[in-house]
Amino acid sequence: MNLFTSWLKDQKDDQKPQTNPQIKPSAQDLVPQPKSAHPKSAPQPRSAPQHKTSSQSTHPRQHQARHGSRPPQHRSHRGGPQPKRHAFSNEPSSSTHPIPALGPNKLRVITLGGLEEVGKNSIAFEYGDDIIIVDMGLQFPDENMHGIDYAVADYGYLKGKEKNIKGIIITHGHLDHIGGIPHVMPKLGLQIPLYCTQLTAALINKRQEETKQKLNINLIKEGEILRLGNFTIDFFRVNHSIPGAVGVFIKSPAGNVVHTGDWKIDLTPVNDEVIDFVKIAEISKQGVLAAFCDSTNASQEGFQLSESAVRNPIEGIFMKSHGRIIVGTFASNLSRIQQIINLAEQYGRKVVPLGRTMTNNIIIARNLKYMKVAPHTLITIQEANKLRPEQVVIVLTGAQGEKNAALMRVAAGEHRFLQIQPDDTVLFSSSIVPGNEQSVGQLMDRIYRLGAKAVNYRMMEVHAGGHAKAEDTKLLLRLLKPKYFIPIEGNHYLLRRHAEIAEKVGYKKHNIIIPDNGSVIEFDKQGNATMLKERAPHNLVAIDGLGMGDVGETVLNDRHEMAQDGVFVVTLVVDKNKPELRAVPDVITRGFIYVRGSEQLLTEARNLAKETFVKNSKLYPQNIPELKNIIQSTLSQFLFKQTEREPMVLPMIVQV
Repeated sequence: MNLFTSWLKDQKDDQKPQTNPQIKPSAQDLVPQPKSAHPKSAPQPRSAPQHKTSSQSTHPRQHQARHGSRPPQHRSHRGGPQPKRHAFSNEPSSSTHPIPALGPNKLRVITLGGLEEVGKNSIAFEYGDDIIIVDMGLQFPDENMHGIDYAVADYGYLKGKEKNIKGIIITHGHLDHIGGIPHVMPKLGLQIPLYCTQLTAALINKRQEETKQKLNINLIKEGEILRLGNFTIDFFRVNHSIPGAVGVFIKSPAGNVVHTGDWKIDLTPVNDEVIDFVKIAEISKQGVLAAFCDSTNASQEGFQLSESAVRNPIEGIFMKSHGRIIVGTFASNLSRIQQIINLAEQYGRKVVPLGRTMTNNIIIARNLKYMKVAPHTLITIQEANKLRPEQVVIVLTGAQGEKNAALMRVAAGEHRFLQIQPDDTVLFSSSIVPGNEQSVGQLMDRIYRLGAKAVNYRMMEVHAGGHAKAEDTKLLLRLLKPKYFIPIEGNHYLLRRHAEIAEKVGYKKHNIIIPDNGSVIEFDKQGNATMLKERAPHNLVAIDGLGMGDVGETVLNDRHEMAQDGVFVVTLVVDKNKPELRAVPDVITRGFIYVRGSEQLLTEARNLAKETFVKNSKLYPQNIPELKNIIQSTLSQFLFKQTEREPMVLPMIVQV
């Protein structure tokens, strides 16, 4: 099954085209036109290796409506049963008109993902026959993505253009930037070169061990410039919650653009270097046509807190706690984990990294000297259970309330070796990702019911974000001086609020472009920007178990409907040679009604199924699918009229 569902045949329009007006500069542009010259000291660029590629495609599953049309008399005060459409479609969608061919001397930018959600960050840049991609992340599911493990961006725009992809740039090692690689790269071509820093490469390779896929990874070296077709790529160091994060400076014949990646300004970082202001100033001198900037925390006032500033509040917890300290954070937040380890060693505690990903990340970072850990600091949970509580710190994932993460399993009493104890202090050392507020609140409820104490960033400064706030953004814009400001990485409201920050430093609305997933922006050699009304494929591609892209709108709608009103299965046993029922129809329900209290309703439903079969028996056996549709529609109307509920109705005809 193909990951890129928008490549499939029989495409169906289920999105209206974006109607953003053309964006043209005025005579009073905010900053000068970009310069094309390189600084005299720039090193010679490295060319990308040549590669071949292949692609796959499959046919789509046709969407069939489960409910027939209902007459007006069956509608209730609720408005009657309405067709349900899931907010996240994995089935074909496109703009009304195909995207026009890229004209000469134009830079095209396709925002593949990360602009309507937190996660699955990925943007493609195209000039002539050359394409580069920045980041290839995943998105963790929300409560509406029933049974989904995670999702990746839709790369359908690249169908047939795989050979043009000159390289993939990865800005840092967080899953919302690298998590899609194992699923997407086999489709685009494993031989396409990836470029990233040392720690990022190690984290990518660790994830690849389970897939047995060999990637073409190339390390970014400080001061090195890449030449990828028509693109010249330079990098600048930024601060984030993980070492080795970089911003990307992309030069093309149509102008220069900057992609910040995830970033913040940290003048006192932990196990990292300060953001490279000198390099940013050099980039500004070369002229920046557009800056694509991280929006995650940009709407928050002030400067982002330094990582080193959280040490004192967390140390206060170490000083006062007489039991175990359990720290929930992201497994890739290596700067925070280093802080916890430092304090544990200072206060004579051992550290248990709980979970495979947490353990692997610490080992990788220590081996690459991104983390400093004393020889006997790390122990197993079994060893920790033999120590006194005041001698133990446990570091695990799950501060976002993820249902399968370690902290949630511990709080639910489902972990084999760890249970919450009354004297425990549980530290939520991360901010809440938008959309996770309810699950985090439920997790804290459980912890308090077990007698433990929970501390989060709203109670004291135990978390420093990894993303720039408003003042950080203002400073970067003053340094880079891009002509166009383009907010990325976040929900739409975050992008809008980020745009307001740019307006405060003097940017006019016509110099601010707010894209969506699938938006196509073009820049010409005169420095003009245009947002096309057409959009690239922008479906959410679900990863569900071993399946990639096979869970589409139909499946998600089915799961949503079953979760809402349950399922109603009616089985009719029919003579295979003639249209006669061999038994009374049988009914099975799950999640719809309590059977023992609804005998009359079920009897009426059985009789209605029988009557409907007899009335339409001329369709048997030549047109069983149509017969089942009629039974389904009839029972759906009946059940809604009786209960005002909409279970998924599944008629089954068994021939004997």
